[in-house]
Amino acid sequence: MKAIVWVSGSVAIAAVAVAVFVGSRSSNGDRNAYTNPQQCAACHPEVAAKFRSSGMARSFAAFRPDRTGAGFQGSTVFIHAASERHYTMMRRGEQAVMRRHQLAEDGSEVNVVEKRIDYILGSGNKAQTFLHRNERGELIELPVAWYTGDGGFWAMNPGYDRPDHDDFRRRIRYDCFFCHNAYPDLGGADESFYSNAFYPRRLPEGIDCQRCHGPGRTHVERASRGAGQAQVRESILNPARLSPERQLEVCMQCHLQTTSRSLPYSIVRMERGVFSFSPQQTLSSYVLHFDHAAGKGYDDKFEIAHAAYRLRQSVCFERRKPVTCTSCHDPHKAERGNLARATQTCRNCHAGSLSAAHPKGGDCAGCHMPRRRTEDVIHVVMTDHRIQRPVLKDLVAPLSEYTETAGTAYRGPVVPYYPKEGMEEVYVALAQVRAASNLAAGIVQLERALERTRPERAEFRYDLAEAYWKAGNVERAFQNHERALRLNPRFLPALRSYGMELSASSRQEKGEEMLKRALELDPADARTLHDLGMNYASREKRDLAVEMFRRALRSDPESPETQNALAAALYASGDHNGAKAAFREAIRAKPDYAMAHANLASLLAEEGDPATADRHFKKAVVLNPRYAKGRLDYGMFLAERRKLKDAARELRAALQIAPEDQQARQALAAVLEAMR
Repeated sequence: MKAIVWVSGSVAIAAVAVAVFVGSRSSNGDRNAYTNPQQCAACHPEVAAKFRSSGMARSFAAFRPDRTGAGFQGSTVFIHAASERHYTMMRRGEQAVMRRHQLAEDGSEVNVVEKRIDYILGSGNKAQTFLHRNERGELIELPVAWYTGDGGFWAMNPGYDRPDHDDFRRRIRYDCFFCHNAYPDLGGADESFYSNAFYPRRLPEGIDCQRCHGPGRTHVERASRGAGQAQVRESILNPARLSPERQLEVCMQCHLQTTSRSLPYSIVRMERGVFSFSPQQTLSSYVLHFDHAAGKGYDDKFEIAHAAYRLRQSVCFERRKPVTCTSCHDPHKAERGNLARATQTCRNCHAGSLSAAHPKGGDCAGCHMPRRRTEDVIHVVMTDHRIQRPVLKDLVAPLSEYTETAGTAYRGPVVPYYPKEGMEEVYVALAQVRAASNLAAGIVQLERALERTRPERAEFRYDLAEAYWKAGNVERAFQNHERALRLNPRFLPALRSYGMELSASSRQEKGEEMLKRALELDPADARTLHDLGMNYASREKRDLAVEMFRRALRSDPESPETQNALAAALYASGDHNGAKAAFREAIRAKPDYAMAHANLASLLAEEGDPATADRHFKKAVVLNPRYAKGRLDYGMFLAERRKLKDAARELRAALQIAPEDQQARQALAAVLEAMR
């Protein structure tokens, strides 16, 4: 059936949890240098007791009903109108689940998905997000969050308030987990930026002392055996003894995010693992930070992780150093206990310079660091840490959620932010291309930087290859993949991407070779299995394609792209019932999947169920009006049923999207002739 189409290209599908080293080995730091944080409380009980009430200590926890103020009493239903999905949050004993369904025309529930809530992400000071851990060890962000403002309410997580959101498919990467919890013990698995993120069953619960004080095992051992005070003291970091700049860096490891939009805002150095930073080190030896260029409309952006970013814009910071986070905040105390400390910090500089007309109140921050609604998490109001004259506009007015699309994503130079000066040119160039913010200029910069510096790590060449692929320069993409693999023949991301790109460029045999090499490194990697299945399908090796798709689904059972591809392969093999079931599974996992709706509609039409086919065609067109193949198929379906006016409308729409489509042009000509 010609109307059945496959998902094009590679998709971001997860793999099973195996210790595969994907790059030139990244340093993970010495895990043996860390200790159980409970040992800290034995010698420092008062500080530990205070810290337990802080947001950092409550940043992550295994789910228990008493650890959240979220409404799990009975069954709480939240309806997300934009995606027509109903979410039910309910208790089951000491556990809780989040369930999603949609309503069919007859009112029955369809497209049901239910996930157990395993973890709570967030202290609850502002919000809490809930996570599910799947059998592969991935953490999945569930779509609905609990916000504590206005007495508490359910609403969508950031980035989910749209018809085509990620639903139950957003995976928590290592670089996201980094700031929300203490370091997990990954058992020696690769933890680079490029690796798939898999987590052990036992995870830390909250930021602990060692994120600010450094690894504590030696400190505990020396104190336990009665070593001298000097030896004990030198074996742990007290940030108060650092310079103001280095004190600020201890906080900025998590509280410096220039933007949550795809820029990128930071790049972890290639030789470093994500969980390898220690506060004894300079921040720039671990990670480099970037920002939008000035004058591009982002100069006054305000986002949820902007405490250090906005503080550094303050005149008080620029002219009256040292001002650091701990000038106002006691990191061992809950947020609400810091007002007096903050006010005294202001008075230390300004008490003698205030006019008689200045208010006599004790809350300087209330006027000069006003609360403001964050642009990226629109249900949260935070303190704006940019110290400034009082702002006379409504800073907490409701906002519409920003949705980054191809048409709205930032396109312009990406500039070094921290450190501002002296950043290596190869990383500055890499920042231009990683999110395609400054692709054309960045490719030239990165090519020149790599030729000058010739780093021995495969990752740089891989990033350049991906940049060339995005820019449409296939040959240069392939050349750089080859160079990456010469540097490291076992670099899994390059093998996967190169194999997919070769297959998509009608070089299937070499593409198969690369993908098989990738499978040797990780035989259960769902993305590689999917791409190998696509390779076989394009060569009409249908049995092999079906086998690869089924293996991919054993690793990632709810991948809509693989379900759709399996359905197409089953249809091509003559298994129409299996194809229908797989198309429906694709739609259950991703109800807004226009391609799967159109494919199922075509199959139903062929089998003589025009009413149901029409519903799925209409759904496909509504979900993605720019899906040319769906509109073409719908137009031909309508033409066969002599609904010529409607058929002409769909075929014209298909041609507007794809003017070179000769099949659509011929079909429209036939319909117009029949209407004469």
